[in-house]
Amino acid sequence: MEEIRATAGETISEIFTRAERITGLAILTLIYRTIEPDIATGTVLSSQCISTALRALSEHQECMRLLEHTEHNMMDFYVQWALLSAPFVPYIVIFCLAIETSSSLHLTKLASVVHATEKVACNYNDAYGKQLAIFKLMYDVACKWIKAKNASSGTRGTESYSTQILSPLKQPAGTG
Repeated sequence: MEEIRATAGETISEIFTRAERITGLAILTLIYRTIEPDIATGTVLSSQCISTALRALSEHQECMRLLEHTEHNMMDFYVQWALLSAPFVPYIVIFCLAIETSSSLHLTKLASVVHATEKVACNYNDAYGKQLAIFKLMYDVACKWIKAKNASSGTRGTESYSTQILSPLKQPAGTG
């Protein structure tokens, strides 16, 4: 890792380190998905699966933040290698959790991943255009599901919060 840091720079080195962490957390998410859920969580997902998925998505967002300010020819390699495949499993876990619990709080994490991906999609549209479209579609589905579920159950307590988050995101030009 010191060799990469010396050759490519501190930011690139941090991105690669985080990419390895994201990959490991994504694999752990898959492994934890097989664990019987805790009755206390009230979901079909174990608490380990949920917390690991959230950690993976947080790492992914940090990588996106770093990528936003990085220009380097190794970024294409990184984007192809790590970020296109690793965040899908954690994103799907949180998507399923949002649908299952009908909680708009989980939408915040989904939306933040979409927004972070949007920021780098401008520079890496070939790599991120499809991923962004899929993330947005899943987010929009979760928003509509939770809105409908809350409306049918007469939930009013989260309505003002939900209307801020639960608005479907616009598709980027050329991906619809």
